[in-house]
Amino acid sequence: MAVMAEGGTPVRDLAWLLDDLSDRVPDFRRAVILSRDGLLIAASKDLSREDGEHLSAVAAAVQSLAAGTGDRFAAGTVAYEMAMLVKRARPHLAALPRNPATEISVE
Repeated sequence: MAVMAEGGTPVRDLAWLLDDLSDRVPDFRRAVILSRDGLLIAASKDLSREDGEHLSAVAAAVQSLAAGTGDRFAAGTVAYEMAMLVKRARPHLAALPRNPATEISVE
């Protein structure tokens, strides 16, 4: 079954990204990637489909509550907090440098 993004385009399986992150980040346990409306796109390897869907729904609900609260009390947006999280996690998400290509002389 292919997961579809908004607009009907297929989404690559991103579970490998979460699994790689769990191998490199201390205290990482489980994670999901979800759509804006809370649908599961990818889950780390130790989550069943049912648990991944549940966690996605909870994460979407919490994000919605946080956004509504931020609006109500003029406390800023959740997007700023997410940007800060991504900025802090970026060193753990970076790919290792590839070996430089060796030159081949053609005579």
